[in-house]
Amino acid sequence: MGIIDELPEGRNLAELQERGNRIVDAVRDGHGQFEWATVTTDVGGHRLVWHPMADALQIEGVRVNVSATDSQRIADLLGAMLPTARLADWLYEAAPAKLAPQPRPISATTAAMVEHSAAVDRAVAANPPASLVADPGKAWILTSKLWQGASGIPPGELAANFGWHVPGPVWQGINANRTPEGLWAIQGGPTGGTRHDRRHVDYSQVAQLIRRDATLDGQPVDLAAMLVDADLAHLISSDGPLPEARQPGVPLEPGGAAGPAPPSNGEGGRVVEIEPVTIEAGPPDDSIPQARIARAGPTKTGVVIIASVLALGALAAALGRG
Repeated sequence: MGIIDELPEGRNLAELQERGNRIVDAVRDGHGQFEWATVTTDVGGHRLVWHPMADALQIEGVRVNVSATDSQRIADLLGAMLPTARLADWLYEAAPAKLAPQPRPISATTAAMVEHSAAVDRAVAANPPASLVADPGKAWILTSKLWQGASGIPPGELAANFGWHVPGPVWQGINANRTPEGLWAIQGGPTGGTRHDRRHVDYSQVAQLIRRDATLDGQPVDLAAMLVDADLAHLISSDGPLPEARQPGVPLEPGGAAGPAPPSNGEGGRVVEIEPVTIEAGPPDDSIPQARIARAGPTKTGVVIIASVLALGALAAALGRG
């Protein structure tokens, strides 16, 4: 029997937690299947080159369902991070294969996970071959709301999901919301959906993570460091700098990297290139011409990131998108 066949069915909280642990362990043991795409986004005269997963994380060909907690644990193991709403929008804009949502009766069982992944496979097959797919499900995202609490869920326990982009405000009778880049998504808005805690999982919640290492105007940067920087966070987040670039309440996963890890891929993985996507977001901000040097200190993996970028304190106004 394979890994998926031996997963608990997920009919109660204990089984779901055990299933999540086994999925994380499978990724730790090298059984995660994923590829990193390369996306080039031009914003206000500045160029960001970054690397999302080309599709959702799979094990034995099945897109696995994860909670926000387990999504963060997996990100730690891969030198990656959860997306922001803005990054998730850019991923969708860049993807040659834009999939319709694949809703089904709500369920968190392993059978529902396998069935939903198979439905996504059929949607992918109906598109021309593509090196980046969106949305294979909903993603857990990083947003300031996680540190504020919502829906009666306190800070440190709240999770935010985002995705299922659609063409307009109503899709098959389901209302959609505006997103940071002016798109429509069933789970949209600047902070996504905030009705679940960080242990919630269902058939639609997948892991399409973002590698932390990137380049900004040709210089190496750590996206996690950018996300907590008051001058730079607006490049990749629609709701300002965050207290930290990880799901609150989740300690660093044992064996994980405190900083960007060397690029790695899943079983048989490769880095795939896609055509750059250009987002026109207003003129460059020339109000602060001096160079800013940001240095992320050594991590336990020995990675040191040196970034030389413009100080962009007024970039949010230039973007004009919240």
